[in-house]
Amino acid sequence: MSERFDEIMAGLPKLPCYPNGQSLIQNWDWIIRSIKMLLEYMEQSKIWMEEFKEAYEELKAIYDQILAGDFPESVQEAFEEWMRLHANELVGSMVKNVFFGLTDAGYFVAYIPESWEDITFNTTGLDIAVELQPEYGHLILSY
Repeated sequence: MSERFDEIMAGLPKLPCYPNGQSLIQNWDWIIRSIKMLLEYMEQSKIWMEEFKEAYEELKAIYDQILAGDFPESVQEAFEEWMRLHANELVGSMVKNVFFGLTDAGYFVAYIPESWEDITFNTTGLDIAVELQPEYGHLILSY
């Protein structure tokens, strides 16, 4: 650097330094490198967004179809395959066996697991009056 520059720099007051207490020139260098790095990250983000914009638009179109109730065939096939592989495990984790029988007095009884405490068992005609099905003794599960 020139002598004149050194004289100017020597006459400047000592300013607090950013990283690790370095000189003003090093601080400016650090700031400029940081800004350049941020600009590069922004440029890479723009490139990434352009690369994935088409894929995003395709996924959004499929998502909108599903929300409208029109499942694309590929999604329906994938879901059916997933259900074929996982339905037994899924249902098995939720549904427990219910045993039905008769009491000593001859009454119908359902023995239900504790996990079904949110479900109420009733019968038509005795517990619930149902106008559409006036038949007596139909099992009604309410939750």
